[in-house]
Amino acid sequence: RRFRLKYPPATAVALEDDMFVVGGGGGTSKSGIPNRVSLLEDSGSELKEVSHIDFKLDRVVGLCSHPKNRVVVCTTAGGFTHTIAYSTTNKSLSLLSSQSTAAVPEGEEYSPSQRAVSYSPSGAQIAISQGRSVGLWKSAKATGLVKVSAVDCTEQHKADVRDLLFTPDGSGLFTLDDEGCCLWDVASLSLKHRFSAKEDVKDVTAPKFRGVSLDAPAGLLYTLVSHAARNGSAGYITTRKITDEGLTVVRSAKVVPNAATALGAVKGGRFCVATSEGEVVVIDPLSLKPLATLTLHALPVTKVLMLEDGDTLSVSLDSYCCLGLAKAEALRLVRKERMIYAILFLIFFVALFLAYMLDKL
Repeated sequence: RRFRLKYPPATAVALEDDMFVVGGGGGTSKSGIPNRVSLLEDSGSELKEVSHIDFKLDRVVGLCSHPKNRVVVCTTAGGFTHTIAYSTTNKSLSLLSSQSTAAVPEGEEYSPSQRAVSYSPSGAQIAISQGRSVGLWKSAKATGLVKVSAVDCTEQHKADVRDLLFTPDGSGLFTLDDEGCCLWDVASLSLKHRFSAKEDVKDVTAPKFRGVSLDAPAGLLYTLVSHAARNGSAGYITTRKITDEGLTVVRSAKVVPNAATALGAVKGGRFCVATSEGEVVVIDPLSLKPLATLTLHALPVTKVLMLEDGDTLSVSLDSYCCLGLAKAEALRLVRKERMIYAILFLIFFVALFLAYMLDKL
């Protein structure tokens, strides 16, 4: 199921398995393309927009939500952060607060990148990237955000932070740019560990991180590395034990044959990886083998989510939001595999029977 938005989407969050928030826009150009946050509903037969909020000439770049607070935090290219209440019952969005969280430098059009945003597990704190640094904010539904502290990552990150992730107990924070991933102690703001994309994938040139996620029950950290080259591109997943102080690599495997663009966190016993070719690949966390490959978009996927029910949600530069029916595809592949085994068994049985008959003759 697909829905074409009126703007190129950059990010998305799932509120429930049938309710999603998507954000993006056309930026400062007066092209008529809105800068918007949309509430989408899956009715079972179609994916449709049921509510939206526009932000004039300020493009949406980041979204995160927390079920305890029932709010969505939305960051923009112009340095603003908006707190939005949602109702899955009334199928509505309402703006609670707006505030400047990153100043636009003099002579520049945009603020430092705020594309990465993440709630702490308790929902009391939120991390927002500000270029190569990260601001830590206290989150309150009634009053908006209050800045508590900041993590200076400028020595560790040479490019803008592209992803943020709190540890399950909220005491640590992972920050990720193209080349490095850092683990910070939230209380002391000190660096605990850093590893590079080259450590994850050693046999290729210029590997780049494209996402980080946690499987808390399994105690595993997942990083996605992409390698794009004329002679062959690929996406790789590396797993680490989060209880290991050194965060040493447990496993590393090539999971997609194209450049990877986004990582969907483990949900329902599986995770997913999106590609520059518009594909979404559902992967088994134990074997790191593909369970289903869905060709959903005509352009690179900008954000992908793994849903609890086994399906996926993805948004792309082609302006489409797609609900990938991964469960149905996985069942189709299982049936196909069983059919192949049945045919091979039949061929083997017929061959034995013919051999027996020839022997009799």
